[in-house]
Amino acid sequence: MLSAERHSIILRELAKHGTITIEVLGKLLNVSDNTIRRDLSELQKKGQLERIQGGAVSIFPKEIPLGNINRRMMLQSEEKQSIAREAAKLIQPGKTYIIDAGTTTQYLIPYLCNANSITILTNSLDICNMPEPKTTSPVISCGGVLSHALHSFVGKPAEEFFSSVNADILFLGAKGISEQGLSNENYFETPVKAKMIEAAEKVVLLVDSCKFGRNGLSTFGRLSDIDLVITDKHANPSFIDFLKSQKIEVIIAQ
Repeated sequence: MLSAERHSIILRELAKHGTITIEVLGKLLNVSDNTIRRDLSELQKKGQLERIQGGAVSIFPKEIPLGNINRRMMLQSEEKQSIAREAAKLIQPGKTYIIDAGTTTQYLIPYLCNANSITILTNSLDICNMPEPKTTSPVISCGGVLSHALHSFVGKPAEEFFSSVNADILFLGAKGISEQGLSNENYFETPVKAKMIEAAEKVVLLVDSCKFGRNGLSTFGRLSDIDLVITDKHANPSFIDFLKSQKIEVIIAQ
């Protein structure tokens, strides 16, 4: 097993349990304790966990089940609000925007309600249910199968919708962004996200710093798909430098 695969599994287990021992990881990954210690040291240097005697603890909040979307909405809420404020500066009259479903993109709702004469395309139930815009800004849902846990539409109708439209900017969410690309925890959402990327002239990723270096279940995009990342002030500086080395613009929301 490659080190990148081990690192992904270690971070996944930490996200679930909050803490884990070298002994448990050794049995799970079928490698020596020394190998696990080296892996943990490497991940600590990247700012992705904290070493403790006999194991490691997560520096991120413990994973909350997907169904508890309101609780997930409150995680990193100040950071998500600051990210949305920066993203709102990109909204201009006469433009078409795809708004992805997610707990960070939901914080765009107040700005969308006040935007002047834009067109909103979305897979998000929450965006569809937002207060009526104060100006002439139509909201068009992709339709499809509603995932109640995620408040998003998935399935072939949603994918076909985004295959048939064009947008100026996509405001995209992700469970993780790493050297391997963009990923998500829900397998059924990823094809929809991939079609969104294809439909947009500019892709803006809205992610709080907890998503850096993480890999979700299913990959849906490459780093080269992203034009701009907006994140918070707690983001790992080395990962920001890495993104910039990939010709990706980064905005740190204060």
